[in-house]
Amino acid sequence: MATRRRAPGEPPSKLEEVRQTLTELQPRLTRWLLGGVAALSLAAELFEPLGNALKSGEFLSTTYVSVISLVLFNAISDSGATREADGVEVFDTVDAISDPVKEAFDERHVHLYFFGFTTETLYSAVKEPLIRLRDETSKTRELTLRIIIVSLNSPMSLPGSLTPAPDGSGIHYFADSPENRRRMRNRFAKEYWGLLKDLLDRVHTENAGVSITCELRESPHTPVSKLYILNKQKVYYGTYGIMRKKVRHGRRHRELDILDAEGFGIRHGPARLIGWDKEARTRSTKQIAEFHMAWFQNLWGVLENIRPRDAVFSDTDRVWRPPPH
Repeated sequence: MATRRRAPGEPPSKLEEVRQTLTELQPRLTRWLLGGVAALSLAAELFEPLGNALKSGEFLSTTYVSVISLVLFNAISDSGATREADGVEVFDTVDAISDPVKEAFDERHVHLYFFGFTTETLYSAVKEPLIRLRDETSKTRELTLRIIIVSLNSPMSLPGSLTPAPDGSGIHYFADSPENRRRMRNRFAKEYWGLLKDLLDRVHTENAGVSITCELRESPHTPVSKLYILNKQKVYYGTYGIMRKKVRHGRRHRELDILDAEGFGIRHGPARLIGWDKEARTRSTKQIAEFHMAWFQNLWGVLENIRPRDAVFSDTDRVWRPPPH
């Protein structure tokens, strides 16, 4: 049976609070009980009247059996089920980010911040919520999108070209590939940014009551990781893999041997994205969420007055503006 996921900002239920409290108390109660039995056994050996009184009955043997049973039960419980950490989510597919994005759009003011390679996965995640936002009955009255992607007009070795070493050793050298960057720029960065702005145009046209702010900034980073921040509360982080592949490009479909930043094909263990909730009860989870938010905020501020010399998106193109009437 599926468990209902708590909406952003919704406080935990009484049952969840009881479960969390019991989870936190169980190891302490076990230690206290073991310590108490050990102290009582020691006292029974040191003080003869007490020892005789306890040993004459079944108190120590019964308590001992109870403690052993508790320890065994605790071990079986830990080995038979995985205890989920409060406020931590693990997604085994990249597409799973769509569910928390949809939940984020239940708020009156939606904040969605993204850092990544291109806007492809972001567009896939927000497409359905933006289509629903065209309905005037939507709860959302304000939408703020902040997007940071790598600058594909700047030289980079990932993604880049692979060329064989001249000595025939089988080793390949990686280097910048202007041709592959052009392919990525046109087929992914520009195309999906255009599709995203088209969706925002339609939302504005059909639901003018929604105030929309959307801006894209180019970063000198290479594509190593992607980050989603939803409503200043939840963060989802994933890393790109590295994969060698051959792609065809251009009118003549020339084959390129490249080293690619792979966002979909490579699985890092059982996880693709890991999420942390700033409103979690555990301090470490809160700190991890706050760390990623502060990292993004710092980068966003730095890039306010810093641009690539040869930007992919002009100052007029990188900011969404309502279409003229």
